[in-house]
Amino acid sequence: MSWTKKVKSAKGMVNLGDMVEAIILQVDPENRRISLGMKQVTPNPWMEVAEKYQPGQIVTGTVRNITEFGAFVELEEGIDGLIHVSDFSWTKKIKHPGEVVKKGDSVTAKVLSLDPLNQRMSLGVKQMEPNVWEIFFDSHHVGDTIVGKIARLTDFGAFVDLGDGIEGLVHVSELSRKRVEEIQKEFSVAQELTMKIVKLDPTEHRIGLSVKQFEQDQERGELEAAKNLQPFKKATLADAFQKAERED
Repeated sequence: MSWTKKVKSAKGMVNLGDMVEAIILQVDPENRRISLGMKQVTPNPWMEVAEKYQPGQIVTGTVRNITEFGAFVELEEGIDGLIHVSDFSWTKKIKHPGEVVKKGDSVTAKVLSLDPLNQRMSLGVKQMEPNVWEIFFDSHHVGDTIVGKIARLTDFGAFVDLGDGIEGLVHVSELSRKRVEEIQKEFSVAQELTMKIVKLDPTEHRIGLSVKQFEQDQERGELEAAKNLQPFKKATLADAFQKAERED
């Protein structure tokens, strides 16, 4: 009965005695049945969607419905795009779309993919901005020194805010050269740490950090510097005579 409306009951579309226009879809003489279609009288709007919208295009629509896995955004009458819950933010862990949008909100997003035959369109909000994870992994390497502030503490370590919503983990065994007995007492939220990057996992978005390794590297550097310093030797009167004799 309709290309775009989800018709649960014919009563919502027609009434007894209504005159309707339809196309014959199938004739079954044996069972004396004729199948008709009302929506086939008009072009399938989803076929036009493929021409009107392209992946990468920026669109604006209204949130029509919210589910556990995403929000459906109406771009025009009968044409919805889905923003999956994972496509709202690069860094925030959003468990339900209702945390960021509500029904009736106006949303601007990027078209990610189109499937007119199955009447599906995928949209993304986070894709409106550069991928901060890609930028971080492109500009940082294992062994680099980095500074951040503790965002939260757990029994197994500290999650450190590295900026732009990116966090790295300092395992409790890497927080200090000394053994950490009570992490909650020895460290605090917002405390600044200087660390070495010891692990980078772009696929899982994981960053391993170590304060201990930074301190050890710093100590080794100080020892090397001390070795390179030659003690100043005072010249004596005997040294002066020996030098004079050599010159003669």
